[in-house]
Amino acid sequence: MTATHHPLPIDRTGRTFRFEITTTEEHPRTVDGYFIINTYEDGTPGELFIHMDKTGSTVSGLLDCWAITVSIALQHGVPLDAICHKLSGIRFPPEGKSPSLTNNGERHEVSSIVDLICRRLLGWMGEEV
Repeated sequence: MTATHHPLPIDRTGRTFRFEITTTEEHPRTVDGYFIINTYEDGTPGELFIHMDKTGSTVSGLLDCWAITVSIALQHGVPLDAICHKLSGIRFPPEGKSPSLTNNGERHEVSSIVDLICRRLLGWMGEEV
């Protein structure tokens, strides 16, 4: 079975989300960045980019690889909600509190940057976070 690639148009629409996590370690620190979800003309998600505050770090590099993998999956027909449901709750540092899950400023516990991004995207798609 071969998956069919559906490339995005050259000009595309996107939504940018800023994120921030304040860790709950003994010496708290704040990690921030943003991610962009680009869509096809019909609004279907087709591409993910993630930018961290410390480009070149291991976490930043792994997030770049993950975003590329998600983009490939989306362009081959894998629904974004299936990816996000599978990866929401995954736990690895940095974890902590974030005001970035909703636009109301409440701080929510997040278990990783991937957890935060997946839950925020689920909210963007209209699901409860």
